[in-house]
Amino acid sequence: MHMFSVSRALLFSGAALALLAACTPDRTVPPCPNVRVDSVTSNLTQFRDGPGREVGDIAYQAEIVNYKGTCTQDLDKNNVEGTAEVEMEIEMAMATGPASAKGDVPLYYFVAIPQLFPDPSGKQIFEVRRPSPGGASKVERWTEHVTLTLPVTKARPSAGYDIYVGFQLTDAQLAFNRTRVK
Repeated sequence: MHMFSVSRALLFSGAALALLAACTPDRTVPPCPNVRVDSVTSNLTQFRDGPGREVGDIAYQAEIVNYKGTCTQDLDKNNVEGTAEVEMEIEMAMATGPASAKGDVPLYYFVAIPQLFPDPSGKQIFEVRRPSPGGASKVERWTEHVTLTLPVTKARPSAGYDIYVGFQLTDAQLAFNRTRVK
Protein backbone atom coordinates (compact mmCIF):
# COMPACT_ATOMS: atom_id res chain seq x y z
CA MET A 1 0.00 0.00 0.00
CA HIS A 2 2.88 2.37 0.79
CA MET A 3 4.43 1.78 -2.68
CA PHE A 4 1.14 2.76 -4.31
CA SER A 5 1.15 6.11 -2.42
CA VAL A 6 4.73 6.85 -3.42
CA SER A 7 4.03 6.00 -7.07
CA ARG A 8 0.91 8.17 -7.08
CA ALA A 9 2.82 11.08 -5.47
CA LEU A 10 5.56 10.79 -8.10
CA LEU A 11 2.96 10.68 -10.86
CA PHE A 12 1.25 13.83 -9.56
CA SER A 13 4.62 15.58 -9.09
CA GLY A 14 5.59 14.79 -12.67
CA ALA A 15 2.26 16.05 -13.96
CA ALA A 16 2.62 19.28 -11.96
CA LEU A 17 6.11 19.87 -13.38
CA ALA A 18 4.82 19.25 -16.89
CA LEU A 19 2.06 21.83 -16.37
CA LEU A 20 4.53 24.38 -15.00
CA ALA A 21 6.81 23.82 -17.96
CA ALA A 22 3.92 24.34 -20.35
CA CYS A 23 3.14 27.70 -18.70
CA THR A 24 6.63 29.15 -19.08
CA PRO A 25 7.49 30.99 -22.30
CA ASP A 26 9.57 29.12 -24.85
CA ARG A 27 13.18 30.08 -24.12
CA THR A 28 14.80 27.39 -26.22
CA VAL A 29 18.44 28.22 -26.75
CA PRO A 30 19.53 27.52 -30.30
CA PRO A 31 22.47 25.16 -30.72
CA CYS A 32 25.99 26.57 -30.69
CA PRO A 33 28.12 26.84 -33.84
CA ASN A 34 29.86 23.73 -35.11
CA VAL A 35 33.50 23.69 -33.99
CA ARG A 36 36.00 21.73 -36.03
CA VAL A 37 39.65 20.94 -35.35
CA ASP A 38 41.10 19.73 -38.64
CA SER A 39 43.58 16.85 -38.34
CA VAL A 40 46.01 18.60 -40.71
CA THR A 41 46.28 21.74 -38.55
CA SER A 42 45.81 20.25 -35.07
CA ASN A 43 49.49 19.29 -34.79
CA LEU A 44 52.64 21.33 -35.16
CA THR A 45 56.16 19.95 -35.46
CA GLN A 46 59.02 22.42 -35.55
CA PHE A 47 62.41 21.10 -36.64
CA ARG A 48 65.73 22.84 -36.13
CA ASP A 49 66.97 24.84 -39.10
CA GLY A 50 68.51 22.71 -41.79
CA PRO A 51 67.51 19.68 -43.85
CA GLY A 52 67.24 17.13 -41.00
CA ARG A 53 63.79 15.67 -40.29
CA GLU A 54 64.67 12.93 -37.83
CA VAL A 55 63.56 12.67 -34.18
CA GLY A 56 66.82 14.29 -33.04
CA ASP A 57 66.02 17.33 -35.22
CA ILE A 58 62.73 18.13 -33.45
CA ALA A 59 62.76 21.46 -31.58
CA TYR A 60 59.19 21.09 -30.30
CA GLN A 61 55.83 19.51 -31.01
CA ALA A 62 52.44 20.90 -30.08
CA GLU A 63 48.89 19.61 -30.37
CA ILE A 64 45.37 20.90 -29.96
CA VAL A 65 44.08 18.19 -27.67
CA ASN A 66 40.48 19.16 -27.05
CA TYR A 67 38.06 22.05 -26.90
CA LYS A 68 34.85 22.85 -25.15
CA GLY A 69 32.69 25.87 -25.15
CA THR A 70 29.41 27.54 -24.49
CA CYS A 71 27.36 30.06 -26.36
CA THR A 72 24.59 32.50 -25.59
CA GLN A 73 22.42 34.29 -28.07
CA ASP A 74 20.83 37.69 -27.46
CA LEU A 75 18.23 38.80 -29.99
CA ASP A 76 16.39 42.12 -29.99
CA LYS A 77 12.85 42.37 -28.63
CA ASN A 78 11.42 41.28 -32.01
CA ASN A 79 13.69 38.20 -32.12
CA VAL A 80 15.07 39.40 -35.46
CA GLU A 81 18.75 40.21 -34.93
CA GLY A 82 21.40 40.41 -32.25
CA THR A 83 24.65 38.75 -31.20
CA ALA A 84 25.86 35.40 -30.00
CA GLU A 85 28.79 35.13 -27.63
CA VAL A 86 30.89 31.99 -27.95
CA GLU A 87 33.32 31.19 -25.14
CA MET A 88 35.84 28.51 -25.98
CA GLU A 89 38.42 26.67 -23.93
CA ILE A 90 41.06 25.18 -26.20
CA GLU A 91 43.27 22.57 -24.54
CA MET A 92 46.79 22.41 -25.93
CA ALA A 93 49.87 20.34 -25.24
CA MET A 94 53.52 20.85 -26.07
CA ALA A 95 56.79 19.01 -25.55
CA THR A 96 60.22 20.19 -26.54
CA GLY A 97 62.53 17.88 -28.45
CA PRO A 98 66.24 17.18 -28.44
CA ALA A 99 66.94 20.16 -30.74
CA SER A 100 65.12 22.68 -28.54
CA ALA A 101 66.95 25.79 -27.41
CA LYS A 102 66.34 27.36 -24.01
CA GLY A 103 63.85 30.25 -24.07
CA ASP A 104 60.31 31.04 -25.10
CA VAL A 105 58.64 29.05 -27.86
CA PRO A 106 56.08 31.04 -29.87
CA LEU A 107 53.01 29.11 -30.99
CA TYR A 108 50.40 30.62 -33.29
CA TYR A 109 46.88 29.27 -33.54
CA PHE A 110 43.83 30.49 -35.39
CA VAL A 111 40.10 30.63 -34.92
CA ALA A 112 38.36 31.01 -38.29
CA ILE A 113 34.71 31.57 -39.15
CA PRO A 114 34.29 31.16 -42.94
CA GLN A 115 30.87 32.85 -42.96
CA LEU A 116 32.54 36.12 -41.83
CA PHE A 117 35.21 36.24 -44.59
CA PRO A 118 36.60 38.55 -45.91
CA ASP A 119 36.05 40.59 -42.74
CA PRO A 120 39.13 40.45 -40.44
CA SER A 121 36.98 38.78 -37.77
CA GLY A 122 36.68 35.85 -40.19
CA LYS A 123 40.10 34.60 -39.05
CA GLN A 124 41.90 35.63 -35.90
CA ILE A 125 45.45 34.50 -35.14
CA PHE A 126 46.58 34.24 -31.53
CA GLU A 127 50.10 33.91 -30.15
CA VAL A 128 51.05 31.84 -27.12
CA ARG A 129 54.54 31.74 -25.65
CA ARG A 130 55.61 28.66 -23.73
CA PRO A 131 58.92 28.21 -21.92
CA SER A 132 61.50 25.73 -23.15
CA PRO A 133 64.15 24.43 -20.72
CA GLY A 134 66.35 23.50 -23.67
CA GLY A 135 66.50 19.90 -24.85
CA ALA A 136 63.74 17.34 -24.55
CA SER A 137 61.01 17.83 -21.96
CA LYS A 138 57.85 16.07 -20.91
CA VAL A 139 54.45 17.07 -22.30
CA GLU A 140 52.89 20.15 -20.74
CA ARG A 141 49.14 20.88 -21.06
CA TRP A 142 47.31 24.17 -20.70
CA THR A 143 44.07 25.84 -21.75
CA GLU A 144 43.63 28.94 -23.90
CA HIS A 145 40.42 30.98 -23.54
CA VAL A 146 38.86 32.67 -26.56
CA THR A 147 35.65 34.70 -26.70
CA LEU A 148 33.97 35.39 -30.05
CA THR A 149 31.00 37.62 -30.81
CA LEU A 150 28.93 36.66 -33.84
CA PRO A 151 26.18 38.65 -35.54
CA VAL A 152 22.99 36.58 -35.50
CA THR A 153 19.58 36.92 -37.05
CA LYS A 154 16.48 34.82 -36.98
CA ALA A 155 17.53 33.47 -40.39
CA ARG A 156 21.15 32.84 -39.27
CA PRO A 157 21.29 31.81 -35.60
CA SER A 158 24.57 30.90 -33.94
CA ALA A 159 24.22 27.33 -35.25
CA GLY A 160 24.50 28.79 -38.77
CA TYR A 161 28.22 29.39 -38.27
CA ASP A 162 31.19 27.05 -38.46
CA ILE A 163 34.27 27.65 -36.32
CA TYR A 164 37.63 26.13 -37.24
CA VAL A 165 40.52 25.93 -34.79
CA GLY A 166 44.08 24.97 -35.67
CA PHE A 167 47.72 25.96 -35.60
CA GLN A 168 48.86 28.64 -38.03
CA LEU A 169 51.40 26.54 -39.91
CA THR A 170 54.13 27.40 -42.38
CA ASP A 171 53.98 25.76 -45.80
CA ALA A 172 56.69 23.29 -44.70
CA GLN A 173 54.81 22.37 -41.50
CA LEU A 174 51.58 21.91 -43.45
CA ALA A 175 53.34 19.67 -46.00
CA PHE A 176 54.87 17.61 -43.18
CA ASN A 177 51.45 17.15 -41.53
CA ARG A 178 49.86 16.10 -44.81
CA THR A 179 52.38 13.27 -45.15
CA ARG A 180 51.39 11.99 -41.69
CA VAL A 181 47.59 12.22 -42.03
CA LYS A 182 45.95 9.36 -43.85
